Amino acid sequence: MIGSVRSAFAIAASLCCLSSVTPASAVDAAAAIAEPTGVRNVVFVVADDLNLDIACYGHPQVRTPHLDRLAARGVRFSRAYCNVPLCNPSRAAFLSGRRTSGKRALPEHWLPNFFAARGFLTVQAGKVSHGYGASHDATRWEVDVQGIDEAVAKLREKHDRLLFLAVGLSNTHGGTYYDRKFRDLYPAEKIVLPEEPADVVADVPAIALRKVGRRDTTPAERREHLTEYYSRVSTVDAYVGRLMEVLDKESLWDSTVFVFTSDHGKHTGDHGGLYDKRSLFEKSVQIPLIVAAPGVQPGVSPRTVELIDVYPTLLDLCGLAHPPGLEGHGLAPLLAQPDEAWPHPAITASPMVPGAVTMRTERHRFTRWGKQGPYELYDHEADPQEHKNLAPDPQSAELISQLEAQLDAALRKPAGTGAKKP
Repeated sequence: MIGSVRSAFAIAASLCCLSSVTPASAVDAAAAIAEPTGVRNVVFVVADDLNLDIACYGHPQVRTPHLDRLAARGVRFSRAYCNVPLCNPSRAAFLSGRRTSGKRALPEHWLPNFFAARGFLTVQAGKVSHGYGASHDATRWEVDVQGIDEAVAKLREKHDRLLFLAVGLSNTHGGTYYDRKFRDLYPAEKIVLPEEPADVVADVPAIALRKVGRRDTTPAERREHLTEYYSRVSTVDAYVGRLMEVLDKESLWDSTVFVFTSDHGKHTGDHGGLYDKRSLFEKSVQIPLIVAAPGVQPGVSPRTVELIDVYPTLLDLCGLAHPPGLEGHGLAPLLAQPDEAWPHPAITASPMVPGAVTMRTERHRFTRWGKQGPYELYDHEADPQEHKNLAPDPQSAELISQLEAQLDAALRKPAGTGAKKP
């Protein structure tokens, strides 16, 4: 069985203490949670190309009972974002804890290497590190297996060390396996297509649509695409359920941190026919993020968080000090109090246009394609689907100036200031 750890009572007590943290002292919350918890066993599940077409995120058609159950026992983040909407650089970013896709990170500071050096048995099941590039070259997993069956078997095994099990579920990526029985849940003729204006990209800069998988499709073709994609989502959900079943049967929830997320989102025909990631629209960069851990009470956090925040959060929940250079923020304050004040926007870099970035605040998305523009600006209170770019409107000039200053300030922050050492 997975190695024993300190009692859940101590963890619950530490999280209760965090609930009274004020905004001024929220940066110290990681220290407050790390001291009493001790190290943890971790199940870290990373889907591939998974957007928020999930029932617990409000999708009316997709059925995901296991993810819904996971969300009901943890904190679901409703505004979580990847740092690069492309598999390889996104994984390099969250595995190094640096938004610059791992640049300058020492080998011993990459996530699996760091946990292994602190006594964890690190197991990769499926694609967590990418098959090539920085995350492949820098990460070292002690055990590397394939498929959900082997992942479940590793979770069931008795270990004389603490376990860090990272499970990559690529079923939502086109061209991979999915369980076709789920197609019966989503007959193409019953798929409801989201509505959008015919001129939805008329005010979008041409550079924003470069190399992002745009193609013309009929409504019938789009429904067929969604039938397959929703079936893939349900396949991922079923596999998460198999992992959860082990924790249920073996009574491991009190000694296990369980994190579910994705490397980035995915378009499904929106914005005039986008079917890939790579863009800087919400559908491409927003990701699911659910954290369940001993002492964490169920809740939903509306704060803007980033995928690079997962690394320091795992360290905090395991009571481990942070290596230098992490740029993410430990989410301990939001696990204790999901609506705690949180001053950090989410920043995503374009994988297609060097220097292009987008910033998400709780209300706006501001995208800058170069130092002199062009720009995009979306008001998510009035336009959650990002159908109307407000940047060309002269009345938006002052707001653009404010958001650009906020973006530049966030980008200037040196590495090592994102997460406080416990």
